[in-house]
Amino acid sequence: MTSTRPTLAAAHRELMGKAVAQLRRDGRLPAVVFGHGVESTPVTLDAHDFDRLRRHLGANALVDLAIDGKKARPVLIHGVQVHRVTQRPIHADLFVVKMTE
Repeated sequence: MTSTRPTLAAAHRELMGKAVAQLRRDGRLPAVVFGHGVESTPVTLDAHDFDRLRRHLGANALVDLAIDGKKARPVLIHGVQVHRVTQRPIHADLFVVKMTE
């Protein structure tokens, strides 16, 4: 069965703390993937793709997230921190949804 949800690509993130400023300058958005029974995983997303997707989706829309090219999992965009002046996202929280719950 093929999903009709939009897909977002992510990559594992090693940089933490103030070092993520370099990721933002490179056009990447730091994010965290978490959920019930799922270990929190720091990832990076393409900032432009994420912002475009977030603007076109509703508040409760599911997105398929593929981390490092692995099988996509459904996630909700749980929270987005935005810059006070530019209103661009600076961090995102992605909640993994278990479709059986």
